[in-house]
Amino acid sequence: MKRNDNYSDEALEDLLKKMPQIHDSTPSETYYERIEANLSDQHMSAHVKPKRKKLIPITGIAAAALFAMLSTPLWMDRTFDSANQPSESTEESTADFAEKKSGSLPSASETPPEGKEGDSTGANDSSLPPMENEGAEPNDATDNSPPTISKQDEMPNTKQEEKGHQENESGETSMRTYGMKQETLVTTTHDKELLATIGVPRKGGSEVVPISFKVPASFGSTADVYNAISTSYTNARWGLERYALQDVEFQNTENGALQAVFPEDYDPPATLKTEETIIHSLQVILNALNQDALTLRKGKEEGIRFTHSGFTKKITSTDLKQTYSLLYPSGTEDPLLLPKDIKEEQSVEKAITTTTHSIMNKKGEPVFSSLGYENVEENGDVLIITFADNVELDDDFFSMALVEGILMTAKSYNFTAVHFKGANVESVSDYHFTTPIQVPEAVNPKPFTLPSGS
Repeated sequence: MKRNDNYSDEALEDLLKKMPQIHDSTPSETYYERIEANLSDQHMSAHVKPKRKKLIPITGIAAAALFAMLSTPLWMDRTFDSANQPSESTEESTADFAEKKSGSLPSASETPPEGKEGDSTGANDSSLPPMENEGAEPNDATDNSPPTISKQDEMPNTKQEEKGHQENESGETSMRTYGMKQETLVTTTHDKELLATIGVPRKGGSEVVPISFKVPASFGSTADVYNAISTSYTNARWGLERYALQDVEFQNTENGALQAVFPEDYDPPATLKTEETIIHSLQVILNALNQDALTLRKGKEEGIRFTHSGFTKKITSTDLKQTYSLLYPSGTEDPLLLPKDIKEEQSVEKAITTTTHSIMNKKGEPVFSSLGYENVEENGDVLIITFADNVELDDDFFSMALVEGILMTAKSYNFTAVHFKGANVESVSDYHFTTPIQVPEAVNPKPFTLPSGS
């Protein structure tokens, strides 16, 4: 900057102090989302050519030498930004997509309403039949053979899922996240992804809310994912309490199962509510792992001596049926699906009805209070639901939440797909009612922050 010798350093400093202060009232969340959007839209060149060197005239050499003797030389550092290329994008080749399209099942759709970013998913392996023509008529409910399951023509958009990846000239990773901000309430992984689900207590309530993270399979083991979740969980943005298992390390046993290792100096909580939250959070992880039990350790010792539950060596799977409701956490606009265990014997039809009447707006009013079902029946591992004549679905968020809540309720009853019939629309979001829809794997997906250097 050119200096005006009419001012001394003290005078310039005094003038700077008299300049008006600038106050920025923009919320920090606004900057976060702008940066997040910009990172996903950047398509920079893989190499930035250095600036062309200018030739110094011979007549200026003497002047340059004299200047170097009288002043301190200034050096300008040049940085080279590499291309914003997600490492997983090349893995989803056309051949992979063709293979999935011909032999996989339909994954639960995850495209959000306009204006929100979505978490696209791929298909999951299952014992259900491969897809048939999407235009084919669905099997009648009286047919003894399972209905054909069609696959959404959607390739997992890894380029969208992995974002914010920037490297400097030496190849060091500065920041990467996997999974986009979205409004869909469920998620399904494909064969190049890992899934980890944790349980987090609701603010001001006793419920434990499942939160799910997807990562590239190249990240490591499932234990690695759970141990890195503390860098991705953001309770302030999601309106929930602190993750109660942040100090717990997850390790693989000799048989490959996951175990929870508490610190050697771990002091169990004194209150019953906090203890129940910890045990419930462990139960959520166990259900996501599909293990019969989750063993507990305190350092090298087996088991944890809880204040109220006593000495506990492992958490066992309960396999309870569940209904789902729509939850609006405090301080956030993002709703979540909240499961509720069914502790008494209950038919799947009654559970579906409970879930339907639990999809509420922010005022706590049921959105589908008058919606009923003419028939709910089983056909193998496919649940067939026929809407009553008064059905009024729209292609909006609440109808999508209803479909996803019903899919997860059916999953808890060990159904692998749901066939909706008699609706007043052919589809809601990307869920097409002409063929059965595969149940998702987990609820409430959130972006995962990959640790630096991963």
